[in-house]
Amino acid sequence: MKLEKAKDYCNQWLPAWTGNKPELLISFYSEDAFYSDPFIPKGLKGNEQIFAYFRKFISYYPNWKYEQVDNISDGKWIYVEMEGVSSY
Repeated sequence: MKLEKAKDYCNQWLPAWTGNKPELLISFYSEDAFYSDPFIPKGLKGNEQIFAYFRKFISYYPNWKYEQVDNISDGKWIYVEMEGVSSY
């Protein structure tokens, strides 16, 4: 995925983190997706594991808004640096 396409994707994907809607968020991931973040550095494989994590994680922070800080794409992977800010 080229960098511009990755940025466009992230502009659609990041709002899905807001509002405690794990069903919307998981729709951005393929069935065999791999996901990792600082809380789960070894990562999760597949929608079932990822969806369970998203459901729990975003329920803790339902009012956060996530913003793109930076991203890198090597054509296969997208690394996204994002930050969550409270929207209280």
